[in-house]
Amino acid sequence: GAREKLGRLGIPVYVSELRSLDNIPASIRRLGQLAGTGAHSETEAQRLGDGFARLAAEYGAAPPCQCSIRYGTSHCRP
Repeated sequence: GAREKLGRLGIPVYVSELRSLDNIPASIRRLGQLAGTGAHSETEAQRLGDGFARLAAEYGAAPPCQCSIRYGTSHCRP
């Protein structure tokens, strides 16, 4: 695939397979390290992680809702 072709050309490829929102800050940190923007990525990863923590504190006990997104429109119900 494309990843292999880029590798053969000597072009570095960063692959991130996020399985949950909790993995996003760590991925941002790692990408920042690789790109040489560690300080900025650390700040943004921390900001995002703090935001996730605030949302979890506020809505963590709420019952889940069923959502679907179709053609850019969100349809949610409790």
